[in-house]
Amino acid sequence: MDYDFIQQLNIPCAVFNEQNNIVLLNVCFVEEFGSIKNINRFKNKFDFDFCVLEPEKNINLTPIDFCLMSDENFFTIVNYRSENTNLKFYELNSYIKNRQKILIFKNITYENKYQKIYASFTKLENYKNDLELENKKLNELKDNAQLQILKMNILNRINDKIRKSIDYNEIILSALKEIRPLINAFTISFAKFERKGIFKVTHIYPRTKSVLALDAKFILSDNEFEKLSKRKYITTFVLKPFEKSNKFFKSPLFRILLPIFHQKKLLGIIIGFSKQKISLTTQNDLISSLSVQISQSCGLANLFDKVNSTNKELKKTLSELKETQIHLINSEKMASLGQLIAGVAHEINTPLASINSNNNISFKVIKNLFSNYPNENYIHKLQYINKLDNEAIKRIKNIVISLKKFVRLDEAQLQSVNVNDEIDLTLELLNHELKNKITIIKNYSNVKQIKCYPNLLNQVFMNLIINAKQSIKGFGEIEITTFMNDNVLEIIFKDTGCGIAKKNVKKIFNQGFTTKPYGEGTGLGLAICKKIIEKHNGNITFESKVNVGTTFKIELPY
Repeated sequence: MDYDFIQQLNIPCAVFNEQNNIVLLNVCFVEEFGSIKNINRFKNKFDFDFCVLEPEKNINLTPIDFCLMSDENFFTIVNYRSENTNLKFYELNSYIKNRQKILIFKNITYENKYQKIYASFTKLENYKNDLELENKKLNELKDNAQLQILKMNILNRINDKIRKSIDYNEIILSALKEIRPLINAFTISFAKFERKGIFKVTHIYPRTKSVLALDAKFILSDNEFEKLSKRKYITTFVLKPFEKSNKFFKSPLFRILLPIFHQKKLLGIIIGFSKQKISLTTQNDLISSLSVQISQSCGLANLFDKVNSTNKELKKTLSELKETQIHLINSEKMASLGQLIAGVAHEINTPLASINSNNNISFKVIKNLFSNYPNENYIHKLQYINKLDNEAIKRIKNIVISLKKFVRLDEAQLQSVNVNDEIDLTLELLNHELKNKITIIKNYSNVKQIKCYPNLLNQVFMNLIINAKQSIKGFGEIEITTFMNDNVLEIIFKDTGCGIAKKNVKKIFNQGFTTKPYGEGTGLGLAICKKIIEKHNGNITFESKVNVGTTFKIELPY
């Protein structure tokens, strides 16, 4: 058997041997039915649509079974239901050659459907001819029904637009698109009512064929305006858009004016231009319904705009409240800190003064002992202890002074300071946090003094240094750089910490956001930093790489 020939046929073919096993499925067969994995499942998808055999012989057998059992060439028409339940029809031919059977499947689905449709069409045509006289009496009812269907379709389309977007402009344009073919206009516009007889063109469709211009004034005579005010539409041939226009048409155009009311208020008019006269008598009801629908939609859109505007104002107010909250929290925190430091400084200074006085007396006593007491070792030890006490007293004094400078409750106005000194002041206060763990690298330039709120800037420096320290596991470095760039002072804090995850990059400055465990972070630190820098008309940005480190850059104008 010439299998190559069968393989090249452009009709599905299958070849079976004497044991009814598949020998060949050509390409067309595979494209039509796919590769057969289960022959019984494939057989059961076929059923007889027409069979030349006697009915009692095909009770429990599929058409494929008949082909394989038959000792002669076999023909039948079968139906095939695919996996997606689509029903198809095939002419099934079975040929025997060299004890092998060739099954050929010719798709006649469309021919079969055509015959059924043609038969139905013929039947309907005859039925139509029989009822032709009666249909003449029902023409008027049919026209009315079609008009109602058209009305419902148009209204449903407009309603669909409204459901998708309660937007005034979109509603008007959607209405213009629907009404345009209804009145056979080549261009259609909407003009908003301004005052008696004067309308402003706000929407045009399509713009390319427009005879009016956007924002142009459309002026009506008193008689035309009075007619429109009574909710009546106006149709007439015109040589120019309106009576007082300076623009003339090459030939008369048929103009249609449709008033749009919302309750008793005239919203505007729809203006259509056509090249031929049209009658709107049969469409009067539809036009009235459209006018009501458009007016209601515009009312809803205006209400939605007001609600949207109110929401925007509320969001703005909420944002301002959040900013105020941050400032209040920060101010309250600094005020409490200032009061605490003032109290602590007072409590420390009183006993410190006594200790300092006693230490001075001890120094004098030791000095006298040195000349009278023979054991010099004890004397030197006492002098050494006295010196250590004196250094400790100086250290405590410096810390108290630094704390007062850091808070600066008495400096509510702008002050001229050197940021290098302010950073050093912050580092001195954080020395106990950083020593033996963090190496501080200072790259200070000879920067000019700037006017600022020092206590606020010190908060920023402290927040950034503490955050950098907390991001470093074990030992690490914090590099602080200051330099001038034109009229901008740049301050850079670079650490060797764990970095910021990509998912958190956009939320770093958000109020309330923190990556620290519950109870360890408020999420206000960087939000406050950003507000403080913005208060100085500056800018704060950062770059970060996970497991490499983070760099914060502050830019302050002079």
